Amino acid sequence: MSSEELDSETFQPLLRKLVSSPGEFTAEDTRRSMEHLFAVRPLASDAQIGAFYTAVHALGLELRADVLAAAADVLRNRATIPPPRTASEGETSAVANIVGTGGDGKNVFNVSTAAGIVAAGAGLCVRKPDARSLKRVWVVCGDEGLDEISCAGPTHVWDVNLVTRTIRTHTIIPEDFGLPRHPLDHVRGGTSVENAATLERLLQGDTSGSRDLDAVGDFVCMNAAALLVLAGDAEDLCHGVALARESVKSGRAWTAFAHFRDWT
Repeated sequence: MSSEELDSETFQPLLRKLVSSPGEFTAEDTRRSMEHLFAVRPLASDAQIGAFYTAVHALGLELRADVLAAAADVLRNRATIPPPRTASEGETSAVANIVGTGGDGKNVFNVSTAAGIVAAGAGLCVRKPDARSLKRVWVVCGDEGLDEISCAGPTHVWDVNLVTRTIRTHTIIPEDFGLPRHPLDHVRGGTSVENAATLERLLQGDTSGSRDLDAVGDFVCMNAAALLVLAGDAEDLCHGVALARESVKSGRAWTAFAHFRDWT
């Protein structure tokens, strides 16, 4: 079925099946649903979109491997892939990625996006790579249930070596980065407009003595530092923080953000 044939009327039977017979909702049903939702202009009403996501969550379909795989296929097919690049002066050819689940319910500032930009300013090529290109991964969980490296206390780390297929576990704390601890209340997210303003101020190095901006800045640097260590660009977490701060201070983080913004 082509995208021209999809509309809110063709989405309705899929939504009805999801709600009435979730056990019979297949990967193909997921794929067709996602094609509606991720068209250039969504081919479903706001009410239908809200009902779909609510049902997927409430019925536990988001935990099914076949549903996740089908959704991921649609997103990959619709992704805009930037052209490959080679390392220039001051840059590394390593490719890295950083993501949060977005589902920990802690409502903190979108640190993974900001940290990826800061790491890019430090010379790292940050993009959504083919999983086969990754050799090492950190899976992290803060003591509070945070799906990022926590600025408030201990973070549990599963260090996955995809070459040797081994997993090592350890715990890190803000002091390992040479940084103070900050309560999560100091790094809460706001509206999209407020978050965009915070990101711009951070990338331009303008904290203006704000307690919360200082906290968010440390939060971002911690996560960028870990990415730089994993990529081999930083010797340790403290060195990673220094590289992250220099990325912002030099203006390279802002330049990386501006290039990405203009390209997209």
